[in-house]
Amino acid sequence: MKLMVPFKGFWAFVIGRRYRLPLFLVAGFVGAVSAVPVGDAAFRYTWVDHRFCDDCHVHDYANQAFARSIHVGLTTCHDCHRVPLRHYPKNLWLTLFDRPSGQADIHLPDVATVVCEQCHSLKAHEPLTGPLSDELRTQIVKIDDSPLHRLHMDSESRFPGAYRGGGDAVESLGHDGVKSGISCMDCHGAESNRAHRFEATMDNCIQCHEHQQLERPRLADLSCRECHFAGFLGDRPGQ
Repeated sequence: MKLMVPFKGFWAFVIGRRYRLPLFLVAGFVGAVSAVPVGDAAFRYTWVDHRFCDDCHVHDYANQAFARSIHVGLTTCHDCHRVPLRHYPKNLWLTLFDRPSGQADIHLPDVATVVCEQCHSLKAHEPLTGPLSDELRTQIVKIDDSPLHRLHMDSESRFPGAYRGGGDAVESLGHDGVKSGISCMDCHGAESNRAHRFEATMDNCIQCHEHQQLERPRLADLSCRECHFAGFLGDRPGQ
């Protein structure tokens, strides 16, 4: 009984002639080399170009705010949102079968403190996908030696205490259901219609310091930043 060898005719065709194998090797090499720029373009579009995210995340208010922010031209969506691979099939399903009908249906993204630290702390070490150079990255103001930033970031609770104007002593819970400290987004985050505007406002302060009383009436018209801003200033490396 004669055994059938899979692809026997194919390999005989390739190897049986003197010039066919070199031609196949050259063709394979050319194809591989040609695929490099195509693959690079696909990678850059997926991980660098904001238009890839805009295909699904259609929100003009956020895009316009980002276009006016200090981050535009330096960072990408991925630098701050660090989207895991499992996000894409889930988001495709929502796009096809459960599209949000309005702004209220879009949840606020959770940007972890460790993401902000990649530029705003001396702990920065992760590579970025945006055009921000390493040299410029080192010159960004860091919060490591900022007194009031450290006071907030080192706190184990979001409750500032009655002495600092805190309300009811109810511990705020993190996403895992345990007591959580303060994150960057607690002060620099915003409601949906202020997306990508990261300046801390008085509204952010009174979320926690809601019962802070000013003893002198003439101070009532001042914002928190007018007195406390200096305490939040960080250091610029090399200066």
